[in-house]
Amino acid sequence: MRFSSRTNYLLLGLLCLIGAVILIETLYINPGRAMPLEPGIFSEKINIPLKFLNLGLWQLPLEVENFVLFQNYESLPPILQTNSTLVFGLAIWLLTAAGMVFVSTFKRVQFIVTAVIFIGLSLLAGFNGLNIGGINTPYGLLIWILGMVAPAMLIHTFLDHWQLGKRALVIIPVGLLTLPLLAYLSPVINPYLMMAENLSLLAMGFSFIFFAYIGHSAITGLFFLLVKLNKGVGIKVTWHFVTIFIIYLIALIFVYLDITGNATFGFPIVPIPFLFLLVGALGFLEVHLKTKQIEQPYPFPSIGKNFYLIGFAIAIFTYWKAAFSVNQPMHDFLRHGFIYTQIAFSTLFFAYVLANFSNLMNSGQMVHRVLFEPKLFAYIHMRLGALIGMLSLVMFADGVIGLQFGASSTNLAADYYYATNRPLEAGILFENSWDRYRNNPKAKNASAHMKLNQRQPTLAKRELEQSLEVAPTVNDIILLSSVLHRENKVLDAIFYLTKGLEIFPDNIHLSNNLALLQSRINKSEDAYALLENLSANNKIILANKIGLQVKHLIRFEEEMDPENDLIAQINSLAFHNQKGNIAPFSLRDEKEVNTPLLERALLTNQWSNQTTGTVGDDLAFIDQKLSEENAPQAEEEWRQLRVLRTLQANRINEAVEYSNGLAFGFAGSAGYYHHLTAMILAGQLDFEKAAKELQQAEEKGFRNFKPEHLAILYYGGKPDLAMRIALQYEADWPEWLNLEEETAVETQEERFFHALSRLLPATKQEVLDRIATVDDVDMRSRLAYETLWRKAHWFDTKELEGLKTLILQSPTFQQEESYISELITMLKPGEWKIPSQERLERTVDGSDLTANAYWTPLVLKAVEAEEDLMEKYNILQEAISFNRDPLLWINFVKHSRMAGLHQYGSEALSDMRGWVDDQTLEELQVKHF
Repeated sequence: MRFSSRTNYLLLGLLCLIGAVILIETLYINPGRAMPLEPGIFSEKINIPLKFLNLGLWQLPLEVENFVLFQNYESLPPILQTNSTLVFGLAIWLLTAAGMVFVSTFKRVQFIVTAVIFIGLSLLAGFNGLNIGGINTPYGLLIWILGMVAPAMLIHTFLDHWQLGKRALVIIPVGLLTLPLLAYLSPVINPYLMMAENLSLLAMGFSFIFFAYIGHSAITGLFFLLVKLNKGVGIKVTWHFVTIFIIYLIALIFVYLDITGNATFGFPIVPIPFLFLLVGALGFLEVHLKTKQIEQPYPFPSIGKNFYLIGFAIAIFTYWKAAFSVNQPMHDFLRHGFIYTQIAFSTLFFAYVLANFSNLMNSGQMVHRVLFEPKLFAYIHMRLGALIGMLSLVMFADGVIGLQFGASSTNLAADYYYATNRPLEAGILFENSWDRYRNNPKAKNASAHMKLNQRQPTLAKRELEQSLEVAPTVNDIILLSSVLHRENKVLDAIFYLTKGLEIFPDNIHLSNNLALLQSRINKSEDAYALLENLSANNKIILANKIGLQVKHLIRFEEEMDPENDLIAQINSLAFHNQKGNIAPFSLRDEKEVNTPLLERALLTNQWSNQTTGTVGDDLAFIDQKLSEENAPQAEEEWRQLRVLRTLQANRINEAVEYSNGLAFGFAGSAGYYHHLTAMILAGQLDFEKAAKELQQAEEKGFRNFKPEHLAILYYGGKPDLAMRIALQYEADWPEWLNLEEETAVETQEERFFHALSRLLPATKQEVLDRIATVDDVDMRSRLAYETLWRKAHWFDTKELEGLKTLILQSPTFQQEESYISELITMLKPGEWKIPSQERLERTVDGSDLTANAYWTPLVLKAVEAEEDLMEKYNILQEAISFNRDPLLWINFVKHSRMAGLHQYGSEALSDMRGWVDDQTLEELQVKHF
């Protein structure tokens, strides 16, 4: 028997410990699990300079879009706690069955009283709702009572000599088998869940009785401790007892004031869960003393101790159920019940101790051994007085404990319907529960979410506004502002968030969302100030602060460390890209992330800063993503990323092709993509094609014209269009461009820009003649440098050295002599060799010299290196679709004839007459055929 008792103590004590741990975890470590406020991610786009196009007179930024990611908190629908509820139900069922084992040992009267109380509480547990044999029939309740009470009653009546082990082998299995029997007979959806929810009401009744039992356990423990410390000493510990009791009572009174909604005047409030666990642990000491001093209804002290641990475990798990299901009425019922009993029973027990032991306490004798035996103020009278005191406290609180119990029951039913996917019934029950008891955050929030799911946003907003007026919660304010934001009522959303911050000052969720909405209406400084006042250790706040910096160009001198937060790092990349700096970190190992938006944002911002892999692998990865099913926006962003990656690799042919494909595929953004293509082509000095792209951009809605656009149009063969656009959109002309017809003298800038615009289709002599017309050293050097890249194949070694001399005349290039020399070596006719200059190696992909058709010398090197005649033809055919270099075209004519495709060669010759005079064309044919 002794071994069995110790084993029971260990098992039940361990169960209480486990329950205490998960209760604390649910309440304090992870309190928002059932009603989550989760950060959602949304993106905005900013333009960053991917590279600068040097046109001599301008450094034009070639702008692409980068992502700026923001995280705003969203109130999600309450999360189903089905598994936790089933665990709770099974635990209560098992503990109840185990309790009946010990009840079966009670004396007759106590057994009958206990059975009656059990049956009475069972009436509250909703077993009739199982609808066994018909709607709301009593068969479910009868089966429950027979399964749980009948075995204990039979053993108590006929087999009272049985040991506990035998009793347990009968009562517990029968009690547990009652569970599947009820589930089998019940036609309701998920009867196990229904029983688990309804057992909460039975457990609440058990818990209230347990609270009354431990009502004075704290004072009992204090008395025991003082008497032990005073053993053989004989000091006046009565004053210690009185002082500590007064402190404890004051603490309880302020907790009582707090839970009843009265002012606490800033007095620190003791957390009730910790107090409950402490008092519950002290109660075990009280049981130990009582079993030795008071006649008990059971034969062995160990039975009382085990029975106590079962009650403690039930109370802990009931508190846990209230916490994880966010059943606030149930939680308040337990808090009120615990505090009522503590105040009433502790006060009366204090009077009981002083009346009976005030003199003996100071004697140093072990008076705790007779603590419950005095007759002057009998213990039973003390408990009766405490019950009256408890009822007085209930009345002072307007009997709210009854409303709490009723609302708890309604919430439990609503949770069941919610979990079994019956939102209409659940919504009605949640509304009813909130109407009965307003401190009920889950009920109102769940009801609003259900109305939103049922496409009733007006009713949902009305409920949330009602909540804000009567019993505001952060979740409801967040949800209301989110609904208003989705309806584009930004100012209304800001109003409610501001009002929420008045109620919940410095709340991180409200402040964060308010800051993002203020950002939307361009109150950037106010938005940043809100975030700056919040915790610097919060990763979401850090990422949003960097995002505001980038979006609004504020506090740009402050560079924040994104630490290891991925979203903050993505925003930080945009920050560095905006400044044109290389970031001090790389996200090269983060290509595979779980969120598609994060994946696209990461690659876009990273590749805008610096690439980390080979262009072939990166493009293959993008193609693989495009082969998957994507939403239109996602597909557009993947295709944008392909343009970006090819631009970074100087694969101009593909970049232009992909950009034009985007303009065709996404008509709403066609103007943007035509403009992007125009700037790419302008960077390659193909002003004629760039002008055509700008014309299409204007037709498709592009309006942000600047002086450089007008110059490109003017020198790209569309001066009339340039004049119309300048007039229509009030765009400024370049200051150096002289539009007065009577003035025949060209400025230096005009001669330079005209030479640039005619560089691609020009012959060697035309290039040299135009260079000679430019007097400005810097402009002449720039023109010679561009000539080197586009026209090196026209010049022999000596002439290339002459170009080098022209280039180095400018102070800008004088520090680049080794680079220019290496460039000449790379471009001059002959076999391709990897340049030793790292800058050139990064610029030119030696594995594909045809990637930029405007680098004609490299294209011709690729043709020379290719052995297959048709492949030579294909290379040249692609190149002439971009580049009008006469030698390039002559090579195409030559190789088309060699391949037997005379018609295409003849057509090319005919086209060349559009920009090459007959004499020059004849000379080229004589020389190269």
